[in-house]
Amino acid sequence: MRRVRLTSLALALVVSRAAAEDAPLRAYRAARIVTAPGASAAGATLLVRGRLVEGVLGPGEKLPDGVVAVDLEDAVIIPALVNPLTSISERGVRDRGGASGVPSLPAREPRDSRGAASKSAVKPADSVWRRLGRTGYGALGWIADAGGFLAGQGVVVRPRIGKEKEASALVVKEPAFLLLSYELGKRWREVAEGELKKAADAIVKESEAKKAAASPPAGSPAPAPSPAPTPTPAPSPPPAPSPPPPPSPPAPAKPVDPLVRAMKGEIPLFIRVRTPAALDHFFRVYDALAVKPAFVLITTGLPQEIIEKLSRRRDRLAGVILEPRIDPVGETSVLSNPARSFLENGFPVAFAPLADTLTGHERMLLYLAELIKGGVSESDVLAGVTTVPARFLGLEGKAGTLSKGVPASFGVYQGDPLSGTARLLKAFIEGAEVYSDDPRTLKVSGEAVR
Repeated sequence: MRRVRLTSLALALVVSRAAAEDAPLRAYRAARIVTAPGASAAGATLLVRGRLVEGVLGPGEKLPDGVVAVDLEDAVIIPALVNPLTSISERGVRDRGGASGVPSLPAREPRDSRGAASKSAVKPADSVWRRLGRTGYGALGWIADAGGFLAGQGVVVRPRIGKEKEASALVVKEPAFLLLSYELGKRWREVAEGELKKAADAIVKESEAKKAAASPPAGSPAPAPSPAPTPTPAPSPPPAPSPPPPPSPPAPAKPVDPLVRAMKGEIPLFIRVRTPAALDHFFRVYDALAVKPAFVLITTGLPQEIIEKLSRRRDRLAGVILEPRIDPVGETSVLSNPARSFLENGFPVAFAPLADTLTGHERMLLYLAELIKGGVSESDVLAGVTTVPARFLGLEGKAGTLSKGVPASFGVYQGDPLSGTARLLKAFIEGAEVYSDDPRTLKVSGEAVR
């Protein structure tokens, strides 16, 4: 049976590979193609075969035979954006209006939902998954409920490209992260101390057990020499064998604690702390742990001096998720730019929308343009919505770039996408055009607008 399954799997892979090779090759020529932050080419052509990027041709390079050519004229192509943290839903689209982004959303109570897998909450029929295709986003780190101390296991979801009916057709990675939130208060501290210490102690105990099993205890006596062999009498005939007892059913495997997995580095750990005071309290709990996990910090505006102190923790702090805000400091005219401060202190920074709605996703490039005016480089800003969140979600080489072999998810813009005035003309998800806005006819079409 196993050989049949392996043969079927090998045959499926061969058929899949052959289908990919037979897929039509399309060429999209544009005024500029950005393949990754800081890497672009003028007058280049993006080659797409089926769902994947085939490569990029420079200006003047000959197109392959049989290619379907599409001239996008003066448009600019960039990789589809990646949102590292969202709880957007059909209900949110209807009810939340100008709702806050997830980084600034307060956790409601210190409840424990670590066993909740967001994949089971994905409903492909909800129109939000289709309509996200018109925002320029190609992948989203989604969690069903962002509240609570341990908010559950997030997944990576892509917008719909057709008539998907199963969650597995939209979910491209799970679990993608575990979200932990910390707020001020005695109950929050007690829960955090108890649960994090329990997980850390379990990791230490497991490590010690492995070491003990790998080496004999110290001071063990040397084995005694074997006595000289003595002649043995001829054996008597063995008794008739009794039938073997029926095999007992295997014990069900105990599920691995997601918090233990995250603290061991097996899945990314995202920790949301919104205020300087809460951050100080959290690190008192964190510094007392026997195991100090690496994590991505989710936060809102922090003072410059706090960010400089955090730079001493770069070995454990893998990066930061922020909203693209530039706000006044207190009641002064001085502007605070946390993204710039974190970047100057050596932290990778990813950006989540200011509002966790469709409108919030659509306006993301407008807010990124404000960051550029505030002194953040274009390369860092683009990395914050492409390669950096892709890395946080474990999608390196699978999202955020237009390299060969990566899913062909990209946006086509009229004008510089980071200027704040660009218009999204087309959106492609894994090679499929899901949105089109024709400025000549003013006709809007595609899967994302139905």
